[in-house]
Amino acid sequence: LIPERRGLKPAFFYLDFHDPATFYFAYRVTIDGEEFLIGYGYDLFLRSVHRFASRFAVVSLCAAILMVIGFPFAFRRGLLRPLTLLLDGVLQVSSGNYRMRIPVASGDEVGRLAVGYNHMITSLVNAEGNFKALAENANDAILILSKDGSILFANRRAAEISGHTVRTLLGKRYDTFIHPAEIAVVRRRFAERMAGGGGIHSYETRVLHREGRSIPVEITGANTVWQDLPADVVILRDVSERKKTESLIQAQQLTLMRTDKLSSLGALVAGVAHEVNNPNQVVSMNARFLADGLPALFSLAESGEIPDDSMRLAGMDYGRFKEAAGKALSEMESSTRRIDHIVNELKRFVRGGTSGDVQEIDLDDVVKSVADLSRHMISTATDAFTMELAGDLPPISADRTGIEQVVLNLLQNACQALRRRTDSVSVRTYQDRSEGRVCVEVRDEGVGIPESDLERITDSFFTTKGERGGTGLGLSVSSRIVREHRGTLTFRSKVGSGTAAVVSLPVSSGPLSSTKGDRIAVG
Repeated sequence: LIPERRGLKPAFFYLDFHDPATFYFAYRVTIDGEEFLIGYGYDLFLRSVHRFASRFAVVSLCAAILMVIGFPFAFRRGLLRPLTLLLDGVLQVSSGNYRMRIPVASGDEVGRLAVGYNHMITSLVNAEGNFKALAENANDAILILSKDGSILFANRRAAEISGHTVRTLLGKRYDTFIHPAEIAVVRRRFAERMAGGGGIHSYETRVLHREGRSIPVEITGANTVWQDLPADVVILRDVSERKKTESLIQAQQLTLMRTDKLSSLGALVAGVAHEVNNPNQVVSMNARFLADGLPALFSLAESGEIPDDSMRLAGMDYGRFKEAAGKALSEMESSTRRIDHIVNELKRFVRGGTSGDVQEIDLDDVVKSVADLSRHMISTATDAFTMELAGDLPPISADRTGIEQVVLNLLQNACQALRRRTDSVSVRTYQDRSEGRVCVEVRDEGVGIPESDLERITDSFFTTKGERGGTGLGLSVSSRIVREHRGTLTFRSKVGSGTAAVVSLPVSSGPLSSTKGDRIAVG
């Protein structure tokens, strides 16, 4: 080693080329000027090589034996067995068994796979536990259905709604507790979902409790996968309380509408009484006139005398009485027709209730009818009332009485907003062809509405006329009626300049004869 460290290179020498025993290795070393050859013989080198080769052969043989015998055992124990356990665990999970865990025997890739598998199983167990906890404590019935409609899972609420136990529900068809009248629709919707309809489908139906009572429910269904097979998850929500609440709200709304209608009728009564009183006085006076003259005429006829100008009938001669009687009968007939018209309009308005039959109506005719009933109210409030009807409006499908109530409320508000009789009120109808709608506008030159109140004027019980007996129902009810007809009610106003209210309603596709354009002015 020392010569090698000093950079010396061995030299090969031999004394007799034919005699290997004379071969040797040597290093040339110079010490104090003298040169030396230091080395060892070939036989020593050969023995060293043989010793190394023997040891190498033994080690190689042992390594080969170890590889042949030990590697399969180590491979099986260190790789195949963990992989086999991992495969068994996956198969167990696919069959629904989440309790199998794999021991982690090492920190290598196989060990990390085992750790990942165990974490996955823990997550699945937690997820399943969460699902069961949510499902069992949910207020809605939850069902998981197979492709043929059999129940694969049912929670406690499903058992309560159906009247069956969870155990008896499993394996049954879902439609066994659907109300017979609803089975066809539910089956069709289920088939559509399972055929790939996609999305979440919600609708209302009824289920039949085991005891026979019907329960309204809202069904929400969606496609899912259950144990590697296509399935359908169905949520049934009992809406009995909601239905009761809706019925209560509807009853309250009807009460409000009736209250508003009674208020509107109260405003009309004085006007109708005035309108009826005028023709009634005509009938009364003519009736007294005829009552005075007819008895004498009947006596004359019974006696067989021929009437002449010397006879006095109700203070008149025969000729004048005859002419006056004819005129009186004509006036009485005209007055009774007027009374009949007013009474019929009022009866129809009252009889219509709050939600009459939907039919095709002419908006011009509705406005004319309301203006006729409100003639006294309008004439009392203003000397400048105008009504302009389009005359060629297409029909609308609506509850005539409801639309009349809306127009009447707007007219009443307009009249009550006036400050003096010279302030005007105008009503006009027109068609918005671009939107496919017909409109009625009621405009006044009254006090106007503050901008801060415009957004609130259709709220129930909100009124700016409390000191004048306003209930705050008129515009709220009107807004609701218009919305039910798929229309809009909008307002434009400026304090001190007046207000314009516009009702816009969609036209109907059916034919209806229209009235000719008409313009009426009062005052």
